[in-house]
Amino acid sequence: MAISSAIPQLRTTNLAESVRFYTTTAGLTLEFQYQDFYAGIRAGRQLFHLKLVDEKDPSIEFVDHGEHFHLYLETDDAAAAAEALKKKGVRLVRDVHETPWGTREFVMKDDQGHTLYFGERQEENTVTRRLISSGSSFETEIGFSRAVVDGDWVFVSGTTGFDYRSMTISESVTDQTEQCLRNIQSALEQAGASLRDVVRVTYILPETKDFPQCWPILRKHLGDIRPAATMISAGLADPRIRIEIEVTARRQARS
Repeated sequence: MAISSAIPQLRTTNLAESVRFYTTTAGLTLEFQYQDFYAGIRAGRQLFHLKLVDEKDPSIEFVDHGEHFHLYLETDDAAAAAEALKKKGVRLVRDVHETPWGTREFVMKDDQGHTLYFGERQEENTVTRRLISSGSSFETEIGFSRAVVDGDWVFVSGTTGFDYRSMTISESVTDQTEQCLRNIQSALEQAGASLRDVVRVTYILPETKDFPQCWPILRKHLGDIRPAATMISAGLADPRIRIEIEVTARRQARS
């Protein structure tokens, strides 16, 4: 007996909508459809099936909690695929990031809530330069990246306490400090790094007297790492900004 392939099957409560999602939004091909309850979707050389059911797939909650996936789709350019999906209004669960096992990946959900991983294999010993965006309007208006990845190095731009989803900012310097570090952590994660990889940090504050208020927060996040650091007192681009933080990180091998 010879087995030629293994074909996964996803459950859907709305076959027409799921077919539309995978063809129109995800750019895959409808291989076949049998009446209104079964369809096959082609992704490159592989197929997966969609089956109409009455109730939502019970595995979705398990997969969400366990950081698993329903489908892993290989692509030759994860960054380009992610950008194309974003332009179609798809909100990524996790943006493009490097993994310790040598792939570049991003995560999204389909119309039913199934978790889809898109992955790009990376050549060993290849030094890549990649740009990271937070979605802030400042990056487009001024012309810069939230971070630049060059090999194992990650250079994070001066980052403020704006919540980039709502483009709002707290009046509190301590709240801004926390948000700065959340924004930095998000950029580092997209680059396959974390705050533990930070080797240098620069703090910029318009008011020197505000800096001691930030120390407990900085100690909480960076106290175990203790990167090289500099504090500068200087005017910032917006009078609402009370602190700006810039970091450099070097990705370390994870055991």
